[in-house]
Amino acid sequence: MNPDLQTRPRTAIAIGKHPSHLLLALLLLVAMDGTFVSAAGRMLPRTVDRTTRLVHDGRGEAAIVYSDAAGGRALGRAVQQAVARATGVELELVADSKVVDRIPRWPHEAFRNRPLILVGNISNNRAIIPLYGNLLAGADLGYPGGDGFTLRTVVNPYGSGVNEIVLGSSSVAGMNKAVQAFAAIVKNSGRRGTLTLPGLLKVVPGGKYVEIVDRASATALNHQWTGRQKMLQTVVEKARAATYMNRKTKSYNPGHYGKEAVVRELIALVQSGILQSDEVQHIENILLAGLHEEYDKAWIVHTPNWVGTRHQTMGMMGFLVTADYLLNRANPDKEATVFLKTCVDQSHAYFQQFNSNYRDEGNDNTSFDSTGPIGRYVMAFGNSKFFASGAAKLMAQRAMMMIDNRGWFVAPGNYEDVRQGSMNGGVDTTHSVHLPAFVHRDGELRWIIENARGINPMNDGGWAFGSGIAGNRYPFGPDVKAVKPGAWLGVTIQPLTSYYFDRCGKYMTHSGTRRGGLAWKSLIPRDRAVEMVTFRDRFAPDAAYLFLNGFQGGRYNSMDANAILRYSDRGAIWLISQTEQLGHYFRNAMHIGHGYRSDYFSMPGTIRLEASLDETDTGITVTTLPSFNGADWTRHIIRAREKYFVVIDTARFLDNGDYDLTCTWRSLPIAAMEKDAWVARQMGSRFELHNADGIEQSSHYERARSSEQMSVNPYLLRQHAAVKGRKGEHFSIRNLFFTGASDSKRGYRLKPVGTDAVVISDTDGYFALAGVGMGGKRRFGPFATDARTFLISSDSIRLAPAGSRLWLDQKPVPAGRGVPAVNDSLKKLWRDTASAKPFRNRDARRQARHVADARLPKLAWSYDKFTRLHEEIGGVTIVDPTGGKLPDELFDRQIRAHSPPYTWPKGTESVTYDLGRVETLSELHLDVEYGQPAGKNRNPYWVKRSEKPITIGFSNDNFRDDKRTISLIHDHVWRQDPPYIYKPYHYAPKSWRQFPPAGESPLKIKARFVRTPARGCWETHFFRSTTRPAQFDWLEPVDLDGDGVDELAIATEARELVVLDSEGTPRWRKTLDNSITDLFALDLDGDGRQTLLVADNGWYIRGYDHAGNRVYDSDCKQVGLAGAFALGAVVPEGSKRPYITVATGAGGACLDGNGKLYCRIAATGIASDSVLQGSSSSPLAAHRTAFRSAWGAGGWRDIRLLKPGSSPQEKATLLPSGGIRCFWWLGLGFEFWPETAAPDDATWRDGLAVFVARAGVNAYGLGDKVPSARWNAPAAGPISAYAFADVAKSPGMELVLARLDGFIHVLDRSGKMIHTWATQGPVKDIRAWHAGDVVVAAAVSNSVRFYGRGGKEIGRISVPAERLATLRSSGGSETLVATGTDGKIVAWTSRSISPR
Repeated sequence: MNPDLQTRPRTAIAIGKHPSHLLLALLLLVAMDGTFVSAAGRMLPRTVDRTTRLVHDGRGEAAIVYSDAAGGRALGRAVQQAVARATGVELELVADSKVVDRIPRWPHEAFRNRPLILVGNISNNRAIIPLYGNLLAGADLGYPGGDGFTLRTVVNPYGSGVNEIVLGSSSVAGMNKAVQAFAAIVKNSGRRGTLTLPGLLKVVPGGKYVEIVDRASATALNHQWTGRQKMLQTVVEKARAATYMNRKTKSYNPGHYGKEAVVRELIALVQSGILQSDEVQHIENILLAGLHEEYDKAWIVHTPNWVGTRHQTMGMMGFLVTADYLLNRANPDKEATVFLKTCVDQSHAYFQQFNSNYRDEGNDNTSFDSTGPIGRYVMAFGNSKFFASGAAKLMAQRAMMMIDNRGWFVAPGNYEDVRQGSMNGGVDTTHSVHLPAFVHRDGELRWIIENARGINPMNDGGWAFGSGIAGNRYPFGPDVKAVKPGAWLGVTIQPLTSYYFDRCGKYMTHSGTRRGGLAWKSLIPRDRAVEMVTFRDRFAPDAAYLFLNGFQGGRYNSMDANAILRYSDRGAIWLISQTEQLGHYFRNAMHIGHGYRSDYFSMPGTIRLEASLDETDTGITVTTLPSFNGADWTRHIIRAREKYFVVIDTARFLDNGDYDLTCTWRSLPIAAMEKDAWVARQMGSRFELHNADGIEQSSHYERARSSEQMSVNPYLLRQHAAVKGRKGEHFSIRNLFFTGASDSKRGYRLKPVGTDAVVISDTDGYFALAGVGMGGKRRFGPFATDARTFLISSDSIRLAPAGSRLWLDQKPVPAGRGVPAVNDSLKKLWRDTASAKPFRNRDARRQARHVADARLPKLAWSYDKFTRLHEEIGGVTIVDPTGGKLPDELFDRQIRAHSPPYTWPKGTESVTYDLGRVETLSELHLDVEYGQPAGKNRNPYWVKRSEKPITIGFSNDNFRDDKRTISLIHDHVWRQDPPYIYKPYHYAPKSWRQFPPAGESPLKIKARFVRTPARGCWETHFFRSTTRPAQFDWLEPVDLDGDGVDELAIATEARELVVLDSEGTPRWRKTLDNSITDLFALDLDGDGRQTLLVADNGWYIRGYDHAGNRVYDSDCKQVGLAGAFALGAVVPEGSKRPYITVATGAGGACLDGNGKLYCRIAATGIASDSVLQGSSSSPLAAHRTAFRSAWGAGGWRDIRLLKPGSSPQEKATLLPSGGIRCFWWLGLGFEFWPETAAPDDATWRDGLAVFVARAGVNAYGLGDKVPSARWNAPAAGPISAYAFADVAKSPGMELVLARLDGFIHVLDRSGKMIHTWATQGPVKDIRAWHAGDVVVAAAVSNSVRFYGRGGKEIGRISVPAERLATLRSSGGSETLVATGTDGKIVAWTSRSISPR
């Protein structure tokens, strides 16, 4: 169907007017939208007729369609004369513009009902374009290439029963050859008054296609592009051997992602004419049955009010291609006709939505997978409205905005965007950029395609679809001249479409669950809703690029509206986003904490544009995320082109109370505080970020653990201010950042001016004043302005919005170029302004005081004998060779899958690195890559000692006089590190050559310059001799000797496993081969002694006894499990001993005490904390394990309960969850509420379990019947930990939640929030610890704080605590242990505290 035209008429069926129609009526089902759908019907026999009758009985039946371009008519006339010579009949000669009036429409109906001879290619003959879009004819300026040509019969392309013939070439010379070859065929086939041509397929490749055709793989589409008959024979032999050709096969449905590709292959095979009639009928009937099967699948959209994600776009395109082919180009019976017409009409209605919406609901790279189906649809079915509406241009603009100057895709999502290797990922722009450029004949887009990085076509749709060696490339004609763009530079703002504005009001801000609460549309006018903003100085790798995300209302989004997702400059990426963690706290953003709020997940799905300015030297945007945890957050971004960015984040308080404000910055390269700046270096450049507020700043390395996912582990800067907010007041955090040469002394500094502006200076006499106004005229030193945001500098005066005014000493100053008086005043303002004073949080006085009284515990012991790691050297540069593509990616700590993202100049044998200064080198890692040494992802750990040494050069003077070479042996290591895996088929360990080998002494070589072999070098890392503490990954109290006193098991970043007794004395230690993903203690044999179970990233589970002996082994690969990420226990029915539960990358499983598989359960995705702690009071619940499914509907995920059978042969079952959904976001735990209530308490007798995640808490009743949801409590900030403690004055335990944004909440068993404590600092962990008056201990802001009942803080001890644990000690006391960022564990005993 051509959407621009009326539906093609089909045979009408009048139900009830004939007896046979009664049977038909009984075979019809009512679809979801009320239309009738056939449940029966079949495809009838037919003959694929490849002959084309051009002349009959002395009359010309065909028309010759020539190009309007120069020389086109002459070619058409040559074809006309050839036919006339052979038949005596002159065919009609028609210009392509008369046949197709607008690209990409179909030919007018009169021309669709007669044979056509099309001469040219898609650049000069628009009548070829629909065939090209439908992969029926390939003729463009690339294919067949050079002076090659094709002659091709297209069988019944429009369902009218007539064929078309295409004479195609990429050049004028090739067209002449095509005409000559066609004339020869006509001469041999024609006679007086008649001409019927056989099916034609002649391909003579030219240019690069000579070689491409020779290499082409054997597919039906490639036969179409090559014309190789031998290839077709191979394809037919494979097809006849395939399962779908078996006559017992009743239906064929290859899946929604791949269906379009498979069906187009089958269509090409059928249309080739090589199959027998019964084979054609069989294929068409199983395709019809497949449509019936998938009609009610989730990817089939029946009503045009939802576009979905790539599941729907790809699924619907495969559905449409199949149904349209069967309806219009095959032979359905009446019943099938009704059904197929319904399918086709629904599909067209679905795709018509994109005329105003242009993309699917994905926020991430998966949305680009939908551009292929959308683009193929509009071209194959002639939907010109997509281009006329402006949707195509918006699609192109979005694509360009989301690709940085290095050519890498900027990832707003938290799905595929956060996998390893995604930082250097690209997207297919065939249909998002190349297609709009082709249709609109856009010279600026052509310049972008030819000059900007990352705007490249892939295999026409990427991983799920391929058009073979030709088709759907849309190259430009010579008449479209490349024009250097004026658009898309400076500030570019992408508006939010009406579809998303309306849709995100119905959806939760993360992944699709319906929202309630705040009617935010009243806060954001439709015409000021923003999807994204970019700042781009130039389209060049060394130019600045910044991406601001504006939309968080789609699927796979990260709750990060108003966050900076990427900043790159000087050819390097500096600020990144990509992490699975959701929310502004984990992005380059401001997070606002304001106690407990139920409206957190009802925050707006988009941001509001307040003002913008785009001048040649300055860009400004002012955007607001309103009603964000009780405040309006406005981000002011000021860009002085080729200089710096100023970012001023302002929280305007909507309530009174405690506010915790955190600005986070995420650096790709190694970054640290240097004096008053946060500094990163790479490849001869440096990045500096300066703050003007004197607030608390902390920098650290963020490392993912097993249940988290990040494309790379970043270095973080967190800026924190705790304030007492008053309604209507505001607080601003002001930052400036820039990049420059590492060895340059030029830089920018800033000082605070009032509360909302900064004065800026550099070393060359440049001065500027940047700031924000909050409404009305405001003074800033000698200046006054009514601008919302401004940059007043030595160079220019820029005020936003346009029309704002500036006064200097009460005299008006026009906006525009700078004037001397302004510069003099700026210079004086800089001189007179003091640097920032330290900001003191509301309880700073208490923080500064070291409390020491009898109510606080005394230090019992400490331990710090853990393996330390050598520090990596940052800021390494390559001094030779100087060419190549993006060599800085040698140092970015993440690997692009499959191939290196750069190339060395031809002939490069070695690479010379400059470490920046003379360093004492301890270790080198070279030749890092993705892959496996053998097998299909079944050997995730491997180490091999090198047999031959590698020569490495060292020098202090770049090898002028100091030329040292040392031959070094090494280990070749394959290991997954950091320890996380998303799915088993995405498991990709790194490989590197490690100098020196494990167990050898550090190198201890002093050098500034290092020279290594260039071959195969993907990543290079250098480590100095100084060391840093390894981070603590896991703490687990265990009782390995069964004496009732706990030991402490510790796993560190160094793959070290240490067990200490309750007095801090080491029992044993081991260094494992792989990173540890979980620790769990379990009494496997009932002897009262626990076994320490250790899951590692090599997909092993090992168990150790009290002496460190290995007593349990399970190789997850050998028992068919995809990894081991979380461990737990379950007691199968009839068993007295617990079995081990394992959360894997593809569901869950139970292992017996011998490491053998007992049973498995298919639950997609990684389970988060697999165990539900059981109790004898609720035996059924004790036999269940919960798995968090990664693929529940919407933004919440399913809780699934595993009930193992009584034997391995009896399959495990998933108990019904009663519609329970849990908060997605990293799971922290799933366990029963402690039994402290009276025995007749119905709540406990049913078994109340809670699932705690980053985003909130869900409580479930888990009795003998179907589980039921009791209550949920969403968190208004990221939960870091939880504990059950007796905090309130009422009897029983409460649930205590710790938040990273500076709050502690206390909930009772009904879910009621009974206490909220503002801590004025991030709470990293919390534990119940009953010692004296203390009931809770928390790790907060480099201290351990102790709280009594009612939330009263008893005191605090200064220690850089990160994680806490409690141990049962001798004499019934408890020991509290804390791990610190300093690599030390400290402990206090409850015996050291006396209650008042």
